[in-house]
Amino acid sequence: MKTRKGLFGWQCSEIIQSVVTQLTDLKIFFIFVVFCGGLIFLTGCNANIRGTQRPLLRHEPIRGELELVAERRSDKQQNGLSRRESKTNVFEERLKLETQGDLYHPDFLLFSAAIGLGLTQQSLDSDEESDRTTGELDSYELSTQLLRSKPYPLSFYLNKSEDITTRQFLGPLESEHKSSGASLALRLENWPMNFQYGKSEMRQNALATALAATDFFSRDDERFQYSVRHDFSESSRMSFKFNRNEVSQKRLALSTDLNQDTYTLLHDLIFGSKKQHRLDSSFHYLDQSGSFSVQQLQWTERLRLEHTNNFLTNYSFRLTDTERLTSKNKTISI
Repeated sequence: MKTRKGLFGWQCSEIIQSVVTQLTDLKIFFIFVVFCGGLIFLTGCNANIRGTQRPLLRHEPIRGELELVAERRSDKQQNGLSRRESKTNVFEERLKLETQGDLYHPDFLLFSAAIGLGLTQQSLDSDEESDRTTGELDSYELSTQLLRSKPYPLSFYLNKSEDITTRQFLGPLESEHKSSGASLALRLENWPMNFQYGKSEMRQNALATALAATDFFSRDDERFQYSVRHDFSESSRMSFKFNRNEVSQKRLALSTDLNQDTYTLLHDLIFGSKKQHRLDSSFHYLDQSGSFSVQQLQWTERLRLEHTNNFLTNYSFRLTDTERLTSKNKTISI
């Protein structure tokens, strides 16, 4: 009976394991079929463009790059009877694949893409501690241009990178950077405009276990920019730019949050019977709130007068008005 129960239990375990394995294999096979089918669909289909047949998706041959990095750092310090010594070793192996191409037509969608895979090993031997760590180094880059020849081109980007930095008497530091964004241009005849949005993240941490909590640092940025230009005439030109930036950073128990709005207005005027004189005007206003509040207005005028070919005079005026939480400052310079 015991033998039969054991045999029956073994058979049940084998049956369950076989079923799970088959389901996993089916799932992987399904994903593989969908992935290959997508590639075949994109690369195998043709498009008729102005009477010419071409692949729907066209790209250059995939290029590969292998990078091997070995770094050894040795630090020594002696102050009287106190002595410190540390040794750090870092090994990195990275493989990068990249290509570029277009979808349907270069003027419809142009792209460049890259992906990187890597491994890293670090070791730290010091008077305070010894540590061994391993990890992965991933990266990717993607940028696209949509309708680049139209009056309203649109572009996107997306990237990520991971880096290892050695430090004096401390273990290696790992940094991760991510960013993404988009840009839209309106090529209007008299009022060309540009809209930009971007977001970035940075994470920094020590690879040594004992320092992981004390060396953590993060920063998040979110940006928006609007700009416009206008020519009133050949001698009078104006530009305006608005920037909004939201910053949040943390280190241990400390955090800082800033919201910045900046407005910049520029104008230049060329005048005179021979267009020999020039006046440049600029207005800049900063409104910052959050952990540190600042409001600042700056107005600048620069005038150049050309009396003769050999005689020029320059005049300038600047007003700066700054207000902080506990202080106010106003400066006028001529």
